[in-house]
Amino acid sequence: MSRPKRLCEARTPCRRAYRRAAALVVAIDVRPNDPDGVKFCHAAPREEEVPITTKIAILDDWQDVARSSADWSKLAARADLVFFAEAFATEDEAAVALADFDILLTMRERTAFPETLLFRLPKLRMISVTGASNALLDVTACTRRSITVCNTAGAPGAPFATAELALGLLIAAARAIPTADRTMRAGGFQRGVPVGLGLAGKILGIVGLGRLGARMARYAAALDMNVIAWSPNLTETKAREAGARLVSKSNLIASSDAISVHMVLSPRTRGIIGAEDVGRMKQGAILINTSRAL
Repeated sequence: MSRPKRLCEARTPCRRAYRRAAALVVAIDVRPNDPDGVKFCHAAPREEEVPITTKIAILDDWQDVARSSADWSKLAARADLVFFAEAFATEDEAAVALADFDILLTMRERTAFPETLLFRLPKLRMISVTGASNALLDVTACTRRSITVCNTAGAPGAPFATAELALGLLIAAARAIPTADRTMRAGGFQRGVPVGLGLAGKILGIVGLGRLGARMARYAAALDMNVIAWSPNLTETKAREAGARLVSKSNLIASSDAISVHMVLSPRTRGIIGAEDVGRMKQGAILINTSRAL
C-alpha cells in the first residue's frame, strides 16, 4: 500500500504548518533560486486555476494560537477561512460542520479523525497537523481517500517545552501554588493553604526516559532530587547517562514522592499507570502526566 502524500517537513508548529495550506491553494512552484527555499512534494494547479471557493477550516483553536501565530491575509484572499474555537461534541457534529471543507488545519490530537469520519467528508483533500505525529488521525484511511497529510516538527525555540511544563506542574503541586493563589485573590492569606513539600532530597520517579524524560531528570537534579526511572525497554546504561537509577515499575510506584510520566501513547503504553498503581503510591505523592499515555 502506498504511503500518503506528504509535504516537506516544516519547523514551526503553528506559523509554518498553516503555510502548507497556502501552498496547496496558491500552488507555488519549486524554484531553485527561491529565497525562502520553498519546496513542496505534491502537484497542485496553478494559482489562476484554483477555484475561489476553496474552503479551509482551522480546528480547535481554543487559545487563539493559530489565528495569532500566522499572517492569514494572503490565504484569506484566495480561500474561505473558518476558525473553530470550540471542540466538536460528537463525530456526527464534526461530520456536519466539516462536510463542505477542502482543507483542515488541525491542532495536534484534539479532534479525532477515524476512518468513519474521514469517509463522511467527501470534499476533503488535505489535512495539516501540528506536531510530528497524530495518533488520532487514521493515515491509512487518508491514503485510501487520496487525502494529502502533512505535519510539522517541534518548534526549534522550545524543544523541551513539555518537560518544562512538567517541572512547573511539579513545583506548583508541591508548593500548593494554585491553592495559595486562589486564597490570595479571595482576600485571604495563608489560611487553608498547605505548607507545601520541599523537593530537595525527595525521590522523583520518571516513567519513560526518552528525550523529554531525560530532560526532566536534569531539571530534577538541579533541585537536588533523587531520580529513579523505569520503562519497558530502559537499560541501566541509558538510565545512568540520564542521571537516573533504573528500578522496577513496582519499586518506582511505591518509592517515589512524585512521578512524572513521559511515554508515547501506543497500545503497549495505554493504561500503563492504572488504579492499582495509584493505590500503591505514597500518601500525598504527586502524579504528573504530560504525555499521552495513561
